[in-house]
Order: sequence, then C-alpha cells, then structure tokens
Amino acid sequence: FLSFSNFCNATTFYSQGSVTPSTAGNWNTIRGGGGTTAVAGDFTAAGNLFVIQNSHSMTMSAAWTLGTAVNLKIESGGTLDPSNKALTVGGTTTIDASGTYTDGSNTGVNEFTGLVTINGSWSTSNSTSTGRYFFDAGITNNATSSAFGTATFQTNDQTLGGTTPFIFSDVITVT
Repeated sequence: FLSFSNFCNATTFYSQGSVTPSTAGNWNTIRGGGGTTAVAGDFTAAGNLFVIQNSHSMTMSAAWTLGTAVNLKIESGGTLDPSNKALTVGGTTTIDASGTYTDGSNTGVNEFTGLVTINGSWSTSNSTSTGRYFFDAGITNNATSSAFGTATFQTNDQTLGGTTPFIFSDVITVT
C-alpha cells in the first residue's frame, strides 16, 4: 500500500517582487498575484515549492526556514541573497541557468538538507566561523560561475558532481 498524502496538497508559490522571502505575504500561487497568498505554515508544509521569479531580487531581512521536504527554486533572472541571516532549506534547492544565489556576508548559518543543483551562479564569500554553510545531500555544480567559502558536508553520504569544478576559498569539513 502506497500513501502520497504528504504531497497531495503540495503547492507552488511564486515570489511577488524584489521583497524579503521570509514574509509569507510576499508569495502567491499565481505568478502575477491574484491567487492564494502564502501563510507562515506554508513554509513548513512538505512538498511545497517556493519559486523566485525572473527579475526578482530577494534579500533576506530575517531568518527563513523552509521545512522538511519544502523546496526552493531560483529561476533564470531571479536572485536570492541571504545577507547576514540564517537560511534553512529542508528540501531540494535548484538554481536555473542565469539564476543567482549570492551571499557576500560573513555571518549567518545556512543549511541545505536536500540536494543543491546549481545551473546558474553561486557565490559565497563567507570565511569566518560565524558564516557557515552546511550541506546534507550533496551538490551538483553545472554553474556558469561558482565560488564557495566555508562549507561543512554532514550527516549522509554525499556526492559532489556536475560539469563545473568546485572552488572553495576556505575550510571544508566532512563529518
């Protein structure tokens, strides 16, 4: 007997501008708005997908946690900057070609529980003990450009794969 109840009500939410992603009201089920606006509980509902749209540059002004099996996608032309805040993604993270993830801050703890797939641009410059990246399911790096700061690969067997070399500017820890 198979049960898919955890994902039957999965919803895709789209960013509604260059606003902070941690505010539920900044997400909607329709790209241009007019659908259902997200509520805080949607950030933890397994199977949900949060999509940062083309031309939207989202900078975090508060910690943002996407719960277990909640996924994040940065579309071509979209940008996410965690700034100096903590980001946790409990599902997969996908950065489309010409999508951008950039974090120039040396503070904030960021954890990616699911596989991170980079087809666009990834840049982190963290190089202190207060600015950390944790990966639990590996990285597929097909990026147009990528630079990694301090990183910890923890919890599970992981694969670093893809077509683009990995460049780490600081400490890598495997636990």
